[in-house]
Amino acid sequence: MARFSANAYQAVLLLWAYTLIIAGCQPEPDEEQNPLSEDQQESAEVRPEVLFAVADDQPIYQYIESQGVVQANQSVQLMPKISGYVDHSYITAGKRVAEGQTLLTFDRGEYAMAVDEAKNKYIEAKQKYDLEMSMRSGRSVGQGAGVHNDNGEPLVRITTGLAQAEVNLKQAQLNLSYATIKAPFAADITHIIEQT
Repeated sequence: MARFSANAYQAVLLLWAYTLIIAGCQPEPDEEQNPLSEDQQESAEVRPEVLFAVADDQPIYQYIESQGVVQANQSVQLMPKISGYVDHSYITAGKRVAEGQTLLTFDRGEYAMAVDEAKNKYIEAKQKYDLEMSMRSGRSVGQGAGVHNDNGEPLVRITTGLAQAEVNLKQAQLNLSYATIKAPFAADITHIIEQT
């Protein structure tokens, strides 16, 4: 039995040596999976792992609690340039308004009448001006050649009242345009100061 155990011992030792030799001759698993050289491995681009997830079609609610003061980036205090009766107010505290949206309208009747009156005075002054200029041009023609033709157009505009009538008409039209107050930019109305 001692001989059998010595043979068994030699067989086990031989089998173990054979296993070591075969295991040592096989390439490492990393070498088979990555056939690049070490230089190529160092310069190779490393791509991150990308995970995909299905987005929910539900709204996202985030609640943030904090203390502090909230200030607007841009604010303006709107004051009318004319006085009169308010026809309609579209102003509501906390309401969002768009740029150019009408906020307040004044009764336009008084200002529209002022425009009509200024137009009538302009027409009257224009007629006086045209008459005076036609009379002056008739005198210039009869004076003959070589005479300087200075018919005094700026002076005639002043003396006939045309220059003042033009200014009054433009001012009346401007006042009529002030009868509507519009939002200068899109914003929220924060508070209303009413003066009586």
